[in-house]
Amino acid sequence: MGTRRSSWCWWNCQALSIQTFCQNVKINASFWELTPRGPFCKWTALYLLESMKTLLGLVLYLKNMLNMGPHGYLSTFLPSWGIPRRITPIRALGYTHRKPKTKRAKRFLEKREPKLSENIKNAMLIKGGNANLTVTQVLRDVYALKKPYGVLYKKKNITRPFEDQTSLEFFSKKSDCSLFLFGSHNKKRPNNLVIGRMYDYHVLDMIELGIEKFVSLKDIKNSKCPEGTKPMLIFAGNDFDVTEDYRRLKSLLIDFFRGPTVSNIRLAGLECVLHFTALNGKIYFRSYKLLLKKSGCRTPRIELEEMGPSLDLVLRRTHLASDDLYKLSMKMPKALKPKKKKNISHDTFGTTYGRIHMQKQDLSKLQTRKMKGLKKRTAERILEDQEKKSKRIKNN
Repeated sequence: MGTRRSSWCWWNCQALSIQTFCQNVKINASFWELTPRGPFCKWTALYLLESMKTLLGLVLYLKNMLNMGPHGYLSTFLPSWGIPRRITPIRALGYTHRKPKTKRAKRFLEKREPKLSENIKNAMLIKGGNANLTVTQVLRDVYALKKPYGVLYKKKNITRPFEDQTSLEFFSKKSDCSLFLFGSHNKKRPNNLVIGRMYDYHVLDMIELGIEKFVSLKDIKNSKCPEGTKPMLIFAGNDFDVTEDYRRLKSLLIDFFRGPTVSNIRLAGLECVLHFTALNGKIYFRSYKLLLKKSGCRTPRIELEEMGPSLDLVLRRTHLASDDLYKLSMKMPKALKPKKKKNISHDTFGTTYGRIHMQKQDLSKLQTRKMKGLKKRTAERILEDQEKKSKRIKNN
């Protein structure tokens, strides 16, 4: 088979539309002669047949894939078929509501279904397409604090969260993470961090922070906390209570670093302290290790030793959810709401008071001490016997 002739046939087929190509091609019963604008050998005919099958298969595959959803970033190039202009990348890659075929797939889908008591929120740490060494090291240090409830993406991802959020929603669906930290660097916004959270796999809140000063975990030569330690969070500064952006940032940071919900606390397990200070338009983030020293009494003496990372941050852009959507995301299901108990009240000190409803008591039937002075007289007994007899007669 001639390479030049076969390549010419391939590009000629690509240039023609499917309808024109099918009209020009004439295939006889033996499938060995093919005459698109002239005779060719049988190998060229087979090559063209395979090319046609590949092209038709690609078109049908794209049609089926584009019919999967109404949103996304893959634009259609077959408008005559009535396909939506945009599709979701999640549905295009197979994340659709379909019935599982195996027990393993069924268990996987059951884990991701909505639950009354939610799982521990995982965080994904994503590196942008132009992230420098500082941003990369910040993501690694935050991942070390967040372990094992985090996913660190080591490859670069070219995306802009404030302009297009579809890739973040896709990664959230893929890794089952409801928190994210995105790092990037450019001339306009150097050393940039975007922290946010998801609601129903859609971006709820997103705040952009700029790094002005950074000290890594490796630079501070002290002992570190073990992996999975639940930190204690301290917020200092009036801005966290006054300004709406700082209030939402405080809520987001608590959601990001709080870790699992525990029922009991062990004193030796209180090792990690994360301190956030809002002062003069900056946010100072410091992390300490808590040391329990001997004090000569039952209560130990507490000392704080800085272990890193240390960050000086500046608030940049914000993308906050509306009040209605924010209330909807915080709504508690009815099954978890405590049921009201009737006739029970509590005072300011926590004392419980109960109200009891009783029928009217007959004091004549009240049992008292048997004394001679309290014995019934004969006349009273005769009257009671007569009343009882009259009641029996009426009932009969």
